[in-house]
Amino acid sequence: MLLAMRSVSSVKKAAIAIFFACLLPIAVTSGYWTQRPDPHSRCQALLSGVPLYPAKHLSARQLTHEAEFAEDLAIRYADACCGPRSGHFESMEEYGRRRDECMAQFFQVVALAYGTTENEIRASLTRRRPELDAASMISFFIIYVWLANALAFRILRGRNYESLGTKVILLYAALLMGAVFVHAGNIWCDTMEAIRLGNGHGSYRDRVPWDHHAAAEYVVGILVFCGAAVIQRRTAALESSSQRLPTEQV
Repeated sequence: MLLAMRSVSSVKKAAIAIFFACLLPIAVTSGYWTQRPDPHSRCQALLSGVPLYPAKHLSARQLTHEAEFAEDLAIRYADACCGPRSGHFESMEEYGRRRDECMAQFFQVVALAYGTTENEIRASLTRRRPELDAASMISFFIIYVWLANALAFRILRGRNYESLGTKVILLYAALLMGAVFVHAGNIWCDTMEAIRLGNGHGSYRDRVPWDHHAAAEYVVGILVFCGAAVIQRRTAALESSSQRLPTEQV
């Protein structure tokens, strides 16, 4: 039993270390560290902020960074000039039109600066940094495993885990936790994306992988909770058997 407790403690320490290791690259590469010109009422006033890599041939990753920067400037401009909180809001159609017009201007500047095309710049926006996406998902997975384990412990503690009532409770909890896994993971990964981009307003940007696999995520959430329940059940059985042994010896 003591060996098992030490093993659990080691796993917890490793999980905490991995969690913070996942957050570190997201914090270091955050767009909040990048200086941007203040949004003005004219899109042209922001052109001085582009490009990020002057007179330099861009790699695929640098082109994506440049495109995301230009895209973000256009969103900030539209938010300032005609967004819902700008004081000059007319409609979402007008907001989208102004944003897209400004974005096209920025992309033209990038295309001229680096000898590429606007289509290539727009296509580069779909290229993700898999290591940062993995860091976001792994960090949330660690949180969810802790939550699932804690809930399974609360349900099984002091209950007869062979009874029908406990099994029904576990079933409902598993279905609920599947939904929690999907929606809480969505919020977590979107928050990590906002930190990465350095802008809390995503606008039309919807490129986070987590947001597009809800069915698979729901199944994974259920399975993880079921796994946590099985582990808690075996732990409870071991504790029960270890308590019986001294009594039987007496």
